[in-house]
Amino acid sequence: MNHQPLPGGLYIDGTLRRDYRFNPLCGALELSLAEAAAEEGCTADKVTAVLASALATLAGREPDTLLVATLVVGDRQFLMRQLSVLLDDSQRWLSARCTACGSIFDLSYRPSMLPVKNAGQGFPEMSVQIDEVCYRLRLPTGADQSGLDLGKSREEQQLELLAGLLHPTPDLSTLSPQDIEKLDQALESMAPEVALQMLAPCPHCQAENTLDLDPYQSLDSAPDALLSEIHVLASTYHWSQREILDLPRRRRRHYLQLIDGNRDTRGMETGH
Repeated sequence: MNHQPLPGGLYIDGTLRRDYRFNPLCGALELSLAEAAAEEGCTADKVTAVLASALATLAGREPDTLLVATLVVGDRQFLMRQLSVLLDDSQRWLSARCTACGSIFDLSYRPSMLPVKNAGQGFPEMSVQIDEVCYRLRLPTGADQSGLDLGKSREEQQLELLAGLLHPTPDLSTLSPQDIEKLDQALESMAPEVALQMLAPCPHCQAENTLDLDPYQSLDSAPDALLSEIHVLASTYHWSQREILDLPRRRRRHYLQLIDGNRDTRGMETGH
C-alpha cells in the first residue's frame, strides 16, 4: 500500500524524506477517522486531524498535528487519496452532464489508478524576480490553509495566501495580474500534485468533458455504518466495543457475513 512515496516530502535535518506508513486498518482507526472528519472546523484542520490519526510514521517520525500541518498541500492531498485507497479502492462512479449535448452520462475510476505528479525543481521554495525585488516563494502548507480568513471571498483568500508565501511580504496592490500569473506558474512548476480532474468523452456526442475529483473524499465517511456493525457483532457474540474495534477490518466483515449467512439459513429452515 505504501510503496508509492510522497510526491514532495519533508526536509528533516537537511535530508528530503518521502516515506510514510499508515496504521493497520481496524475498526478503531475507522472510527477515529470518522469522528475526526465530523469535528467542527475548516477542511484543512479536518485533514490534519485525520492524517495525524491515520499515519503511523511520517518522514521517519511519529506524526502529530504540527508535523502533518507542515506538509505541502499536494502531499496532503496525496495522503488523503492514499487513505481513500486503503479504506476502499473499489470502482467509483461519477455522473456528469455533457457541456456540448446536455446528455447525462456516468464514468468510473479507481482512486489508485489516478496519476500523481512529483515535485519539480526547487521544491519547496524558489527565487522569483518581480520588477526590482527578488522574492523567496514557497509552496503552501496545511498550516497556511488553516490560517486563512474564511469570512473573505475565495479570491481574497487566494491573495492572502499568496502574500504569506512570499518573503519579503509584498504590498499586494503593487502586484499586477501578470505578476500574480508569474508567481502561480512558479508554484505550479515545483508543486507535487494529484489529479483533481478527469477528461471524459461524452458517449453520445464524443465531446470532451472535464470532471472534478475530490481529493478529500475520505472526509465524507460517517460513523453510522460502523456503529451498526459494532451493534450486530456485540449482540451476536457479546464482545465489547474495544474487542470489536481491535479486529482487522477484513475479519470483522467476515464475521458479519457469517451472521448474515446464519440468518438466511434459519429463514429457509422456518419457511420464511
